[in-house]
Amino acid sequence: MIQLTHAPINFSALTESVRSNQAGAVVLFLGTVREMTHGRQTVALDYDAYPEMAEATKPALAGR
Repeated sequence: MIQLTHAPINFSALTESVRSNQAGAVVLFLGTVREMTHGRQTVALDYDAYPEMAEATKPALAGR
């Protein structure tokens, strides 16, 4: 499953949506932002994305 979203991710619901008795595990990577970097407090995180490229790449990723 590959999804792009602007909404907050409900990790419990996501895990349940892919859980299966046929699979031995569900692996989910969750990244967080550290409070301090090199002695400076993190106050914001800017993320740029190219949604059209991401959407175009999804089929190739899903086929792996």
